[in-house]
Amino acid sequence: MYIKKELNLYPNNYYVYTFIEDIKDNLDNEEFDIVQIAKNIKNRNADYYNTFIPIISRYNISDSKFLFNEMLTKDINCDRLSEFFGRVLGDTVYIDSMTSLYNEHSYYIYKMCLMSALKYRTKKNYTYYTEKIRNYTIFQEDELANYLVLKASRDNIYKLYEHFIKKFSTSKYLNEIKRYVLLKMIPNDKDKALYILNQIDKNNYSSKDLNSISYELSVNGIGIYQAKILIESALNEFKFADITKKYFNSTVEKRRNLYKTNIAYMLDTYGYILLQEGDIDSSKMQFMKATDILDSIGEEDATILIHYAYILEKENVSEDSLLTIYGKIIAIEDCNEIIEKIKELYKKGGKPEKEFNHYIKKLRRKYRALKRVDIGIKNYSFTDINGNKYNLADFVNRVVIITFSKNDCGFCRAEAYDLKNLEEEYKDSKSVVFIHITPDSESKALEFKKKYQLKGIMIAGNRNISRELGITGFPTNIVIGPDGRIHYSIRGYFTDIKDMIEEIIRNELFID
Repeated sequence: MYIKKELNLYPNNYYVYTFIEDIKDNLDNEEFDIVQIAKNIKNRNADYYNTFIPIISRYNISDSKFLFNEMLTKDINCDRLSEFFGRVLGDTVYIDSMTSLYNEHSYYIYKMCLMSALKYRTKKNYTYYTEKIRNYTIFQEDELANYLVLKASRDNIYKLYEHFIKKFSTSKYLNEIKRYVLLKMIPNDKDKALYILNQIDKNNYSSKDLNSISYELSVNGIGIYQAKILIESALNEFKFADITKKYFNSTVEKRRNLYKTNIAYMLDTYGYILLQEGDIDSSKMQFMKATDILDSIGEEDATILIHYAYILEKENVSEDSLLTIYGKIIAIEDCNEIIEKIKELYKKGGKPEKEFNHYIKKLRRKYRALKRVDIGIKNYSFTDINGNKYNLADFVNRVVIITFSKNDCGFCRAEAYDLKNLEEEYKDSKSVVFIHITPDSESKALEFKKKYQLKGIMIAGNRNISRELGITGFPTNIVIGPDGRIHYSIRGYFTDIKDMIEEIIRNELFID
């Protein structure tokens, strides 16, 4: 019904099909065959081809090629076909055959291929299409084509830059060209980089662009003073509206997370610049803010953690604190430098070197399991084995540990000993609640509870919650924060599960 309503409201607007195609998976009981609809439309103008060639290329590349051929036969050039060209530009035989067949459109075709290659970063095709369009006389006066060639070139970038700013001094691409070439020059030619940097007006760039420039300057150790000015401007000017403008089709939550992620990256850049200036305390504060922001949305970034670890090393913090942050780093990506630092700590403990690889695997697995998330959970209702009724909302403002286990699971039985000790520690706490959910019968659940002296709430025979939460193996522990959202999901058994959960409770969720 929704689709029919939209099509009736906008019968001559082909772009409504793009909108419906994008949201169709969220529409229940709606039939929408975009390929058949496209075939049935007789009035085929530029808007039609701009809309349907890209969409149909997702389903059948031959049908989209047929429409593209039809479009050129009608002497129509469309400028919104990058998705289609992105799928066909690798087939240079096909592209060359089309340029031969439609010679009057050949420059347009090659130019669109280069534009799409840049958009989708198919670098292996850069040189081929660059050489093709440079053979045309029209290229010399084509501002956009010169811009594309510069961005696709691997060599003589500064020479192309000088030609561009001289030839197209009022180009709308000038600011982007300056930013692009500056980033290329920073690690390769300090003098040229500083020359371009002094020509840049920070008011012409987004906060994200200013951050990328500042970061490259700082990690390469040049223009630190200018880098600081740029990143301070980026932090002052960056607004949530900047994200909304670019990602208006995204959910509010996704936009919120993108906004926070960008802020975290800017704070990291600022922290690194302050570190370069020797201001350790202020630098640490920025890295802490950045990691806290990412934690709040269930994200982590290895680079930010590496920067933060460097500060902690300077402060001579405990080895356990260093291992915690090192573990988080290697859980995200392999970093040989960090692994070597872990090895040094490992050797100091007098442990056998031959077991180090096993130790690293275990450490990486632990911190991958401890990755923080931020997922909503509905207000489940349940009855325990004693007949007491509960709602999950009853435990708001508390930390809730939900353990999914089975009586016949060996790892679940091993974990039960650790959970017993953990529950004993928090038996008088009003801030922490333990819930055990099992698909077993009430009698088996009661037997399990008594055998391992578990004090938490025991829910038996409940498969709905585990099914809806995607629990596929036992044991699995879910940690719900005081805000009523899932913060951690720990799958599988760990010999130090007690310490892992305790660390979450005390440190990550700030509960005493």
